[in-house]
Amino acid sequence: MTWKFEIIRAFFVAFGAMQTISNTTYLLQKNGIESAKKQHRELPDSTTNKQIKAKTICMFLFGILFLTTGLLSYFTRSEYKSGFIIVLAAYTIYALIEAIYYRFWRTCGAFIISAIILLAAIFV
Repeated sequence: MTWKFEIIRAFFVAFGAMQTISNTTYLLQKNGIESAKKQHRELPDSTTNKQIKAKTICMFLFGILFLTTGLLSYFTRSEYKSGFIIVLAAYTIYALIEAIYYRFWRTCGAFIISAIILLAAIFV
């Protein structure tokens, strides 16, 4: 395996673990939505608590998906490139939908970053 692929695999595990742990905490805490607002700063300030909760649930699910894909690749010691691309493509589509829905510069920036990471994974 190449060092480039190892970086992508490590990113999947780290990003997945961070999203899973933090968003689980937000969903279980009494005032977790307020904490989630602080993490998900890419959303506009006018975002409702219901929208923040939906974002938190989506990011929790994507966290599980990223973490599972990365750990599966580590445990099987294989390049699971198609799996990585599928997960990144799904996340990029989610970020695109969010950018279109909110029409806010930070959500557009989050989409652009996810698209760049997807392109990097495709061409590695």
